[in-house]
Formats: sequence, structure tokens, C-alpha cells
Amino acid sequence: MKRFLALGTLVGTLLALAPSTIAMKYTFDLSKGPVAFSYTTIGAYNPIEITIVGKNGVAQTWLASDYYQSQTLLEAMNELLMRQHGAVPWVDLHVESLTGKLSFQASTQDGAQVRVEMQGAQGNITVRLETSGVGEDTSEKEVHATVRVHAEDGQLTVKDSSPSPEGDTVLGQKYRVPPGQLSQLLDQFGRSRVMNALETAGNHNGVSLAQNGAVAGGAASIPADGSVSFSDLSPGEVFRISLWGLKYQGYLRDSTLYMRLLHPANGVSIRDMRVILTVVELEPPEPLHGPHIVLWDVFPYDYQAGCYLYHLNSTGWRPGAYEVYIDVGKILNFKLPITITDWHQVVARRG
Repeated sequence: MKRFLALGTLVGTLLALAPSTIAMKYTFDLSKGPVAFSYTTIGAYNPIEITIVGKNGVAQTWLASDYYQSQTLLEAMNELLMRQHGAVPWVDLHVESLTGKLSFQASTQDGAQVRVEMQGAQGNITVRLETSGVGEDTSEKEVHATVRVHAEDGQLTVKDSSPSPEGDTVLGQKYRVPPGQLSQLLDQFGRSRVMNALETAGNHNGVSLAQNGAVAGGAASIPADGSVSFSDLSPGEVFRISLWGLKYQGYLRDSTLYMRLLHPANGVSIRDMRVILTVVELEPPEPLHGPHIVLWDVFPYDYQAGCYLYHLNSTGWRPGAYEVYIDVGKILNFKLPITITDWHQVVARRG
């Protein structure tokens, strides 16, 4: 989800920012000078509402989405009251008691064009354009607005007309969490863990490849070694993995650590995750104090072995007790106790 404003030229005074019950609201004092303002939002928040109240002014608006492009030019003598809405699949314009000149033109994605020209003194004027996108799911599509106003007096207000979606709505749209389940997840895992899972999923740029042979739980296609790439998982799948945590299997043999990371729902092996391995000496001699890091490195996935594999070369390490810390970001962290023998072998020990 995103909402952002792009400011090219901005002259005027920002008077107020609306409370959080409204997705966004900006108000400009036109008596301070001309204003040029650009804003982009998505379907979950729109329509964008543009209101201009002033005197002896000129206003231009541009509204566009994947379905249409529109432009409005208004030159008003005396009082000016203009209100316009722009959503992803439709746009409308309402002007009260115009004395001056009005031009509205729009074109749709399928080539249709609409044009309205008026001049002189008119009563209330309303224009609305609906495209073939009405009725479609437009929650992730964008609508863009640009406004330029110059008037003797008055104000410009630009806001999203709909409140921000509730957490349940965002989870349902982006991560396919059933409606009403957010409160259950918060109770079960705690707010911190749920927020961390949302952050991890939000930073994930993977695309689901489930259509190429899906496994239970929505993981991506499986190659011959039975694993799926973390980069191929959808953000929704990453959210679930981050929340429930990964399972893991591993063993230490001939000073080499072998490990698989497993999907919590179906046990499928997940490769290509960023895993960090740290080896800490627990009781180093003086003058060292406390745990002493002897190794920090990436724990890579070995495609030939079909697992994460790291050979622990203990040359130069003192014999004694150590711990290996495995860090998979905010998804999984655990440690393995090991011992370095007098002949520099790495063996597992009881914690």
C-alpha cells in the first residue's frame, strides 16, 4: 500500500493535516499565492477529493489512472466553488454557479473521449465519467492528481475521501489472512511478532510461482532436490513463515555443519535464505574477557548437497567449549553447542 505526494512547485501555506481517521488531508491558503500540488494514492484509499473555494481564480486539475486521463480548466469571475473526485475507474466534476469559462476533457484506455466546453454564466454543472473498470478490484491500482490554482482569496483542500483500511483489510488484501483473524494473531503471537512478520513480508520482493506446481501452503514450484527458493515465495507466504517460524534439521559430521530450513506447514525445504553463522568461544584466556567471536560468515546453500553446508576450519582456535549461532533474520535464531578437541576436530556437545 502506498500514498505519497510529489511536490513540483508549491507556493502557499499548509494550514492543517487531518487526524488519522482520514487517510490524508492538505489545505492551502490561496491568499498567500499560487499553489501547485501533486498527489498519488491507491484504490484502497481513493477517491481523491479536490475542493477549491475562492474568488476571481484560475484552476487546473489533472486526474489519471490505468483507465482514464482527464484535464479540467476553470476560469471564474467572482465566487469560485469547484469540487472534483478521482477514483481508479471513474472521475467526476461539480461546479456551482459558474461565471466564466470551463473546459473538461477526458479519454479512456479503450480510446473513448469526452469533452465539455462552457462559457458565460451557468448554474450548477456536474460531469461524471465511468470506465469499464467499475466493479473490478482496484485496491492495488493508483490514481494520480495534480492541481494548480491561482486566486485572489480562498483555499484549496486535497484529501482522500475514504478512511485508511483497517489492519484486517490490509492483511486480507496483501497477505490473504481471513477477515477478523488479526486480533487472534495478536493474541496468539503478540503485537511485536506480528509487526515483525508484516515488516519482513513487506520487504520481500518475491513472486509466487505456485502455478508451476504448487505445494500445500502456497510454496513455489519444487525442483528435483525437493526444495523451494525463498525468493520465489509470495509476500503472503513469507508473512506466514515469519509468524509461525521455520523448522530446521541438521547434524555435524567431520567438522562440517549440514542444515535444512523447513516450511512450518508442510516441511518443504527452503533454500536461498540469507543465513549468518557466528562461532563464539565461551571461555577465552586472559586478557580476553567474556565470549570471544572467532568466526562470522554467510552460511550458504549447497545445491549439490541439497542443504545449507559449512565446513568449520578450526585451525588457530583454542580447544574448549564454543557455541554456533545461526541467524535467519527476524524469522529464526538458534544456537548449537560444540567443542574443539585437542586435535582440532569440531564435535557436538550437550548444552
